[in-house]
Amino acid sequence: MSGIIEGYNYDIFVSYRQKDNKGDKWVSEFVEALKTELESTFKEEISVYFDINTHDGLLETHDVDGSLKEKLKCLVFIPIISRTYCDPKSFAWEHEFKAFVELASQDQFGLKVKLPGGNVANRVLPVQIHDLDSDDRILVETELGGFLRGIEFIYKEPGVDRPLTSKDNEEKNFNKTSYRNQINKVALAIREIITAIKQYNPHYEEAQKEAFKSVYVPRKINKAKLIAYLAIALTLIILGSLFVPKLFKSQEQLEKSIAVLPFENWNSGEEYQHLGDAIANEIVTQLSLINQFHVISYTSSSHYKGSDKPHMHQIGKELGANFIIEGAVERKSEDVSIHVQVINATIDDHIWAEEFKGKWKDIFTIRANIAKKVAEKLNTVLPDDEVEQLEKNPTDNLEAYNLYLKGTNCWQMMTTEGYKKASEYFEQALKIDSNYALAYAGLAGLDVVNAAWGNISPHEAYPKINEYVNKALKIDSTCARAYNLLGIINSFYYWNWKEAEQNFKIALKKDPNSSLSHSSYSVFLLSIGRNEEAVSEAKQALRLDPFSPYINTRMGLTYTMTGHYDMAIEEYRKILANNPKYFLSHVFLGITYSENGMVKEAINELEKAVGLSGGNPFAIAWLVSCYYQIGENEKADNLYNSLKNRSDTEYVPATSFFLIHWVRGEEDLALEWLERAFNEHDSFLPLFRNRIPEGSKYTALYKEIGML
Repeated sequence: MSGIIEGYNYDIFVSYRQKDNKGDKWVSEFVEALKTELESTFKEEISVYFDINTHDGLLETHDVDGSLKEKLKCLVFIPIISRTYCDPKSFAWEHEFKAFVELASQDQFGLKVKLPGGNVANRVLPVQIHDLDSDDRILVETELGGFLRGIEFIYKEPGVDRPLTSKDNEEKNFNKTSYRNQINKVALAIREIITAIKQYNPHYEEAQKEAFKSVYVPRKINKAKLIAYLAIALTLIILGSLFVPKLFKSQEQLEKSIAVLPFENWNSGEEYQHLGDAIANEIVTQLSLINQFHVISYTSSSHYKGSDKPHMHQIGKELGANFIIEGAVERKSEDVSIHVQVINATIDDHIWAEEFKGKWKDIFTIRANIAKKVAEKLNTVLPDDEVEQLEKNPTDNLEAYNLYLKGTNCWQMMTTEGYKKASEYFEQALKIDSNYALAYAGLAGLDVVNAAWGNISPHEAYPKINEYVNKALKIDSTCARAYNLLGIINSFYYWNWKEAEQNFKIALKKDPNSSLSHSSYSVFLLSIGRNEEAVSEAKQALRLDPFSPYINTRMGLTYTMTGHYDMAIEEYRKILANNPKYFLSHVFLGITYSENGMVKEAINELEKAVGLSGGNPFAIAWLVSCYYQIGENEKADNLYNSLKNRSDTEYVPATSFFLIHWVRGEEDLALEWLERAFNEHDSFLPLFRNRIPEGSKYTALYKEIGML
């Protein structure tokens, strides 16, 4: 049977090791399932070459390469990548895999084809049925000229690494994949590649007759014609550089905006399951120290974890990054291996790849070398002070460092349980190394979260936060995170705005890529009425962390507090479309609806916020105020009484009661609660400054503390 394109004998060639089809006949079942899926994917019939005998009856006297060459004239090559497939001595590797790569590289379409959407795909479509050792993975990637981007059919449980079957329960599988879905992904990937090949030339049917012919044909040309051709070419180059400058933009001219994707974890043990995220996050932290780089927060780039990644051009576009770093990490006892690859996302082109091997005790040197090598490959000269920062060891105790990595990993979850576990890990790290500045900063940051949302009284939280921060800075006077936290303390607790701004500026100078510092600085600017600057800083934070629900919510809050309600509502809706359970966005969307006179819509959002947060008092207060506004007094009274009872045994921000009494028309009582809020240094005071009657003593108080 011939392929759908003339000159090609098959559309798909399936290559495998015979031992991988023994017993349960996994490969045979896969091929049959794929054929069925292809029938519902393509209008025309797709031919699949699958040699059930694996050697196709070849004898020692036969020309193996010559016999297979005609069969290898196919559009898509599917190797079943197993533990045994990656063997340079095997028949499948030498005479099928390598032979196809060489053959396809020389035909008119090439090994890599441009897809209809502008991305690039390899005509080798690996199907991976086992996790691979690092040496085997490198072997495959060397042949492919890039990272192994296959479709996984792997079933994982503790101590289990076997091919996925149609009978497996995806909920029990660590990889959370189903056989049916993976088969569908293979068929869709094949369709994408074949569609790209068809669109390679609008007259492709005629062009196929030239398939596998040499592109270069030597011929004579006289000197006059050569000069004429060169003149035309030069003219075209000049015109192109004038009218299509983006096409001539070199790698060096591109803004050095970088995103680090979640690293693959090649460790099978539970003990090291955090390393893929942890190492990727550490590389983000290191690269952020380089002022010439614009580094996307790992919170956003980790958005691609556990999903089938789109092509690098699309990822770069979504994250606002010209360069993408991806990689893998493997730790075996005291040995560690980190694979790093840099890709120019604007053209989906590989720039550089390298494996960094060493002992785990040398991890700080390894991560510094990775950052310096990335800088070198992106033509970046590092000043001495930046090199010094890259080479600094955060701790001398590797056990403490590992606990810190686990804590950071839990912090990234941005959940109550995640914060709790992060706190435990940071405390354990400090028990081992009491001079670990970043662990102190981590604990301080967690307490700021609790204080900001009324879970802890400011008088209880901020002195403790201040103690942590001062310890961190005493150990490491260059710690950017500590300076950002110091800015938060000085602004939201001590109301020392001048010193707070100095702290924020130091933090941003030391780490200009910190979305949290830009966001905190934005809230600081809002609090003292510098709204235009606040919007600018919020946008910069968003650019650094475009997928973070927290940073996006802060952007929405900026619009709310500056009176741009429509823009705020749009921002919150965008967040909730992707993060429907993120309660902060529901809270502020509810507040924005309320301020914009859309009380019923506000109630809907605030009810969700109360449910998702487990009864956050501030969300309850806004919900009570909305119930009163629409005459639902019984509901409002019940919630108010429960909140009042809670305040007898736990901290409830005074501004919560100020808001309720203000809406009930009890102005004197409301202002008493506002005075208590000033005494408590309530974190929510900036939200209410515009509600205060001009000329009252509370206007004077706001002015006295610098918020008006």
